[in-house]
Amino acid sequence: MANDRLSANEENLRNIVKQAPVGMCILQGDPLFVVEMNDTFLEIIGKPREAFDVMPYWEVNAESSAIYEPITKQVLAIGSTYYANEHEIILIRNGEPQTVHINFVYEPLKDADGKPFALMIVAIDITTQVLARKKIEESEKHFRSLADIVPAKISNALPSGEVTFFNQQWLDYSGMNFEDLRDFGYHQMMHTEEIPEFQQRLGEAAAKGTALEMEMRFKDINGDYRWHLNIASPIMDSQGQITMWVGCTTDIERMKEEELRKNDFIGMVSHELKTPLTSLNAFLQILQRKARTTDDSPSLGVLDRSLSQVKKMTTMINGFLNVSRLEAGKIHIDKSHFEMGELMKEIEEEYRIMISTHQINFSIKGEQQINADRDKISQVINNLISNAVKYSPNGSTVMIDSEIIGKEIIVRVKDSGMGINAEDQPKLFNRYYRVESKQTKTIAGFGIGLYLCAEIIYRHGGKIGVESQIGQGSKFWFSIPL
Repeated sequence: MANDRLSANEENLRNIVKQAPVGMCILQGDPLFVVEMNDTFLEIIGKPREAFDVMPYWEVNAESSAIYEPITKQVLAIGSTYYANEHEIILIRNGEPQTVHINFVYEPLKDADGKPFALMIVAIDITTQVLARKKIEESEKHFRSLADIVPAKISNALPSGEVTFFNQQWLDYSGMNFEDLRDFGYHQMMHTEEIPEFQQRLGEAAAKGTALEMEMRFKDINGDYRWHLNIASPIMDSQGQITMWVGCTTDIERMKEEELRKNDFIGMVSHELKTPLTSLNAFLQILQRKARTTDDSPSLGVLDRSLSQVKKMTTMINGFLNVSRLEAGKIHIDKSHFEMGELMKEIEEEYRIMISTHQINFSIKGEQQINADRDKISQVINNLISNAVKYSPNGSTVMIDSEIIGKEIIVRVKDSGMGINAEDQPKLFNRYYRVESKQTKTIAGFGIGLYLCAEIIYRHGGKIGVESQIGQGSKFWFSIPL
C-alpha cells in the first residue's frame, strides 16, 4: 500500500532515493508513513525495514518523535525547508540507546500548485567526525592548559609567520590581548639590536628545517627589556615541509645578571694581571738583550721560553677582556672602506715572520673593496689561521682565500689537521666550548677565540661556519655583506 502513495510519475525520485550515497527517506500521509527509504537511512536510525511497513514513521522512532515530529508537521504546513547540523540524538539501535550526531534536512515535496504533499529526509551520520573533532578540541584545550601552567612563554606560528597561539605567560608579560600581541605587539617587543640577527638566523633555520636558539631581549609590560632564551622549533610533515613553528621563550634575566657579574670579575682580574705581565715582559726582554750581548746561550734559551709563555698568558688575558667587553656591550663595530687584498698581504707578511712550522698560502681573487671594521676582521682571520696552525701537524699547509660572490665577500681558512666530529661542529662558536679528545688535551685554550669571531661576524650581519671530517682537516669560513 505504501508504494502506491506516490504517483507513477515519481518513480525517478524513488530510484534516486535507493541509489543515493547518503541516507534518504520519503514520508507521506497523516500520520506519516514511509513511501521509500534506502539502506543507508536504515543504518543511520538502526531500525528494521519491516517495522515501517505496518507502523507510522514516528511510532517506530518514538524516542525522537517528541522533538522532531512537530518540525515535520511545520515543514508540511508552510512548505519551508528545515536544516539541522550536528544534531545530537539518542536513537534506539538494535535495542540499545546510542548517542549519534547527524546532519539532516527536512525537504517538502510540492505538487504543481506548490502545495506540499510529501516530505523527504536527507541524513548523514557524522558521529565519527564529531567525536574526532571533539577529541582534537579536548586535546587542544589540554595543551592550552599545560601551556598556561608552564613558566615559559609558549607560542605557535605558521610558516608564513602568522602567530596562531600565545600562552597566558606571553599575555601577562606583554599586558596585551591575543589579537594585539599577534598583530603588532610581538615584534615591537623585540630589542631593535637583535631583530636583524633574529630574522637572518630564522631564515637559515627555515631553509635547513632546524631549530633556532638565540638569546634576545623582549620588552615587558613596564617597558623594560629582559633577556630571554628564545627557541623556535619546526614541526615537519611527512614530506619534510614545515607546517608550524613552536616557540619556547624563557626569561634568563637573572642568569644574565649573574653572568654580567662574573664577566665584570673576569674583566677586573684580567685588567689587573696585565700590568705585572707587561712589567715582567719588559724585564725579560732586558735580560734577553744582556744574554745576547754576553753570548749566554743557556740563559737565552730559558728567556726565549719565558717570553713565549708570557705571550701566551697575555693572549689569554686579552681574550677574557674581550669577552667581558663584548658581554657588557663595549665592543663596537667601527666600519670603514678598505681593500681586503691589502689586509691579507699584511697578515701574510706577519705569519711569514712568526710561523716556520707550517706553509701558509694566501689566495686573493680580484680587487675586494669592502665596508667593515678592519681591525675586527683582521682579528677574526688571525684567530682562524692561528687555530689552523695549532690543530694541524708541523710541515702541513694552511690555505687562506677570499672572493666576492654576489653581494658578499667569503673568506676561507683550510687546514690538513685532525678534523672535528659532526656533533661538535654546531657548538664550536659557543662561549667557552672546547672539543674534548686525546689530541686536544695537550693544546692550550679556553674556547674564547671562535666565540669572539662569531660575535664579530654577526655584528657585521654576516655568517660563520665550519666544514670538517675527522682525519681530513677543517675549513672555517665567514661571509659579510659588501
